[in-house]
Amino acid sequence: MDKITRCITHDGAVMAAAIDSTETVFTAQKIHNTSPVATAALGRLLSATSIMGAMLKNPKATLNLQVAGDGELGLVTAVANAKGHVKGYVSNPNCPTEYYENGHINVGKAVGHGTLNVMRDEGAGEPYMVRVPLLSGEIAEDIASYYATSEQIPTVCALGVLIDKKGMVLASGGVLLQMLPGAFESDIDRIEENLKLVPSVTQMLADGLTPVQMAEKFLKGYEVDVLDEYEVGYYCNCNRQKIENIVTGMSTEELEDIVKNQGELQAECHFCNKKYVFTKEELQACISKAYDSKFDTEVIAPLVEADGAYYLELFHGATIAFKDMALSILPHLLTTSAKKNNVHNEIVILTATSGDTGKAALAGFADVKGTRIIVFYPKHGVSPIQEKQMVTQKGDNTFVVGITGNFDDAQTGVKKLFGDKELAQTMDQAGFQFSSANSINIGRLVPQIVYYVYAYAQLLKEGQIKENEVINVVVPTGNFGNILAAYFAKNMGIPIGKLICASNENKVLYDFFETGVYDRNREFVLTSSPSMDILISSNLERLIYLTAGRDALKNAELMQELSRDGKYEITSEMKDNMKDFYGNYASERETAQTIKDLYEKTGYVIDTHTAVAATVLHKYR
Repeated sequence: MDKITRCITHDGAVMAAAIDSTETVFTAQKIHNTSPVATAALGRLLSATSIMGAMLKNPKATLNLQVAGDGELGLVTAVANAKGHVKGYVSNPNCPTEYYENGHINVGKAVGHGTLNVMRDEGAGEPYMVRVPLLSGEIAEDIASYYATSEQIPTVCALGVLIDKKGMVLASGGVLLQMLPGAFESDIDRIEENLKLVPSVTQMLADGLTPVQMAEKFLKGYEVDVLDEYEVGYYCNCNRQKIENIVTGMSTEELEDIVKNQGELQAECHFCNKKYVFTKEELQACISKAYDSKFDTEVIAPLVEADGAYYLELFHGATIAFKDMALSILPHLLTTSAKKNNVHNEIVILTATSGDTGKAALAGFADVKGTRIIVFYPKHGVSPIQEKQMVTQKGDNTFVVGITGNFDDAQTGVKKLFGDKELAQTMDQAGFQFSSANSINIGRLVPQIVYYVYAYAQLLKEGQIKENEVINVVVPTGNFGNILAAYFAKNMGIPIGKLICASNENKVLYDFFETGVYDRNREFVLTSSPSMDILISSNLERLIYLTAGRDALKNAELMQELSRDGKYEITSEMKDNMKDFYGNYASERETAQTIKDLYEKTGYVIDTHTAVAATVLHKYR
């Protein structure tokens, strides 16, 4: 077992941490089958992350380091907990290896120019995130630069991975030294002199030195006190997370296609390459349980033409909500996933609703074994019918809570519960664990992509459009989930032109697309389309991430601004990346008039939410 030792000079001037990570890096090499340069880069980052993780004060904290360069290696990432246990991977494990004239591996060239991204989660729900430019890409220098520039702590970092001629790991480790507030200039001078004489980390490990002995080499001339020692290693906690994130995100059509053509579904973890398999029988059982007589038409989602537009009717499920389709299969995928991964805890679904999600989720999870569901709704923010639908829901495992406040308050409260790691531990000890049926759960959102694939296929089948003819999509939205699904469909190849985002008088999304500023600091308006009465559109965060070039740190910075200031502003480049979107809104008067006009002209009746979309369509035209 590998070991980390932390020690301090007796006078409190210098702290040191050293690791022998040979077994950890050897394990990572076997898992990812890395080339020598990929092994060296990943090994150095694993060693550094493990040391830094062991320095975290909160035992529930985690640390994520990413070396994001433009070289052939791609992204190198490592994640450690407060005990120093670590996991990681590299985007291009087969990156070709180049050497310096002295025979050492040229890690810096393989990494290239870019940033070192540091994400530290202390378990309080507000992760610390920072990025610093890469100095060399050799990683050790970059770690020292991070501490010097971001934490103002003078730091020495030495990392090494020794690889034989066959490319196998012989030794790996590192040392981290930090000057403490009690240090003097003389201490800095002494450390600098020591550095001139200290052998490389790999040489010390090859000579059989322990972590404490390596630290003492750097601290020559000091009396050294050992603070603690940790046994560490490579770990991966992928089980349930990977199954739920991947399998529950599949649409029914995708699952049926897999059943027909492949017979099974495989999900694979990036960190450990472990494969999880859903058999044909398991997938078919989920599909059969989800889609039965609860829909009042065999078509499931008819496409109806009225006044030059096509309306996709998503109200034929048991709760008359468009979310019936996604929420019908989610419970069965969740329980099947839990069973396959030997999860014995009962799954408690926490859901916030502005009206329609609540009833659809309650109906989907009612009396599903191994689950309970709690729905939070704004007491005075849903329609009387929606409230009656929820509070009269049958099922021994269903619970409904009306709150004082609006949907944003309910959703924020649910997110805080998910982020409370102490609560999660308490729940686990009691035999429960949380999950969600909101669109904050990607497994709820992804099946909605099929709406747009199906609609396009139907128009093509009926001869209303030609193959590859571009269509526009108009979606009434508050939480941005359904229109984001349309965006995903477009990026998957469906010929969609404009994504028309229709808002009611809570027009925070309209203002965002107009100005590039998202500002929730405004009056909350109760409208006749309550499912859209939302000022914090959770799924917009996913679009922000994509249009920022999948930059997790930039995304996190903007979300922190939203949490702190109630607003944020995107860059002009990000705004350009959203050019496929068009936003507008409908007033209450316009909404009512659209319902009246369409009925008088065609005899077709639409609800208030659909009327918002129809109104905005007329404005777009």
